[in-house]
Amino acid sequence: MNGGEAGVSAVSAYLDQLLSLEQKVPGGDVQIPFKWKDAFDRGSIFGGRISLTVPSLAYEKAATMFNLAASYSMYVESITGANAARCSIKVSSLSY
Repeated sequence: MNGGEAGVSAVSAYLDQLLSLEQKVPGGDVQIPFKWKDAFDRGSIFGGRISLTVPSLAYEKAATMFNLAASYSMYVESITGANAARCSIKVSSLSY
């Protein structure tokens, strides 16, 4: 498994855990502070200096889905070789 597949797998597993938590505990009752850094702030190479802490399961799910889409994009973009175009389209189609 390469880094792209590992990243997709890790983010997907985390999203599965969030969805499982949501089924067991109503979203409004979850008071876990989720901390995010602004990825689009140009403060540093690893993300921005601006951070946001929100105790919202819905926000965490939305941010995780965004990261899952970004992970899939990075994975498909990393496919190389003789059949790279065909493999990229196949992975993209299967992941949709």
